[in-house]
Amino acid sequence: MEKKMEMAKNGVQIAVAIGVSTLVGGALAIVKPKNLGVIRKVTASIAGFVLSSMVIDSATDYVEKQFDSVVASVSKLFKKEDPKEETEETEEVQA
Repeated sequence: MEKKMEMAKNGVQIAVAIGVSTLVGGALAIVKPKNLGVIRKVTASIAGFVLSSMVIDSATDYVEKQFDSVVASVSKLFKKEDPKEETEETEEVQA
């Protein structure tokens, strides 16, 4: 089951990375001036790549944390409780 969850998480991260890359690339194409010299075109392209990489990294980290949080919540919701643990919790509340 964990392998399937890891595959699902990786799939979601890839989809997010592609989407963010597309959006950042489109935004940079709009913002970047048209009449740049060769050196400025190269440096602007490098900066665009770095900016895109930073945003993708942050977005995929966020998605990973949210995915793990949802999986933990759902697992906890459907987890079978050990009757022994339940008895111990009841005894602690009564004490």
